[in-house]
Amino acid sequence: MIHPIAKRIIGALLVGGALSYYLYFRIFLQADSSIVVAPGENITAPCDGILSHSLTSFTLLPPRAEVASVQQSAGSNPDLQDARAELDTARGDAAALKDFISIGEALNAKAASREVGLRTERTEHLRRVVGQADAALKTQQATMDGAVRVRDKSEKLCQAGLMSALECDTARVKAEVATRDVAATQQQADIARFLLTSSERGLDVGQVSASEATYARQRRDELTLKLATLRHDLAVDEAKIHALEARIAEPAVKVSTVHGGRVWSILRQSQGFVTKGEPLLQLADCSRLYVLASVKQGIYEKIRYGAAAIIKVGGRTYKGTVAQVLGSAGDFVLGQTRFPVNPPVTPDFRSAFGLVAVKSDELATDLAGSCEIGTAVEVTFSRSSAGR
Repeated sequence: MIHPIAKRIIGALLVGGALSYYLYFRIFLQADSSIVVAPGENITAPCDGILSHSLTSFTLLPPRAEVASVQQSAGSNPDLQDARAELDTARGDAAALKDFISIGEALNAKAASREVGLRTERTEHLRRVVGQADAALKTQQATMDGAVRVRDKSEKLCQAGLMSALECDTARVKAEVATRDVAATQQQADIARFLLTSSERGLDVGQVSASEATYARQRRDELTLKLATLRHDLAVDEAKIHALEARIAEPAVKVSTVHGGRVWSILRQSQGFVTKGEPLLQLADCSRLYVLASVKQGIYEKIRYGAAAIIKVGGRTYKGTVAQVLGSAGDFVLGQTRFPVNPPVTPDFRSAFGLVAVKSDELATDLAGSCEIGTAVEVTFSRSSAGR
């Protein structure tokens, strides 16, 4: 059995809870879901051009095909007219240099090929000469060896009185001649081998200055030097062309964005061509943050413009007021773009929800720096300032 005092305490708690519940829902109206949003706008291209952008910077560059041409408004400017004439001349010179370089490279390749062919022919010829000299040297070496043996035998016979002095002198002379022939052939083989080694290394040792191979090499060297000069001249002309194009062309156009804004969506890729008026990006204005709350239809009907509201986010509490009652979340039309578009709602009950815009200067100031759009918050509306 419950003690009478305990009954009184339990009764008081039940009555207090019921009273608190009644007073809370009589005095306050709770939003279903709410997020921080920002006014937004579509930024369009101010002129035709090639879009170049990072995450925070957007510029339009004149198309390369138009860089060379002077704008119509600059037609009466004498300095730009002179620059255009100078640009045309530099382009003509550069085109002519490219043609000369192309022809020179073809001739140089032809001369190099001819030189290689002639050098190959000479190398093969010297290989044959070396081979012939080695064969002749081998034969003469055998002849010399035989003559030396005959000479030595003849001298012994002469000393024994078995051979005449004339026959000994003849044998001696033949041996000396054979020895000289071997020495001469050895020298020729050494020279041929030296010329062969030089030819294999690409040297023109032993050739007369008027030889075809020497002429081909000299011609190739001359063409190489001429090509180096032409390439240098072309580099100078191209640098001049670049400077004149930069002088004549329209400067890059910076796409204006709201100070303190946040890029919500980029609609065009960098380095792509865009036309004037084409949407480039969607920008959220973080300096004017507000809260968008979705509420059930029964609560929505009780909320009025100017009603007080309390916003809670991350342990912080802000005072706000209803700035706009937007109608059903499913069919309302708002003139100004916002990001994100709507708070999350249950699809089954979407048509039964209304949207309410709540403004809080304190919240806008605190969250503007980090631009916390899309952040979920809690919103409670005061019934005392709402409709009954």
